[in-house]
Amino acid sequence: MFNHLKLKIKLIALLIPLLLGLLVYSIVLLGDRWHQQHDAALVVERMYLLKEASSLVHELQKERGMTSGFLASKGLKFGDALKVQREKSESQLSQYMNYLEQHKTKCQPQMLSDEILPQHKAG
Repeated sequence: MFNHLKLKIKLIALLIPLLLGLLVYSIVLLGDRWHQQHDAALVVERMYLLKEASSLVHELQKERGMTSGFLASKGLKFGDALKVQREKSESQLSQYMNYLEQHKTKCQPQMLSDEILPQHKAG
């Protein structure tokens, strides 16, 4: 069937399927790399969100501790320190809310659960 074709054409006919397979494999590999890069960017974004949340929780815990001491001492201790700590807590809360507002599309709870839950179910 292929006896009448030149050697050059026979070689090209053999190489075309190999090159097409290599092209498809490369496209699949590039898609996988893009997803890895996208996931890494999401991890970095979530790290910044967690840093902000952690700072807020820390300030609120300090305020809670001072409030407990203030109440236990019947208002004799921690009065001035508690006022300063409340201002720090409010400032940190404002900073956290600003961060959420600036990164609204990336930090919404529904979006977070939509991204995380399917990965755990599939894994």
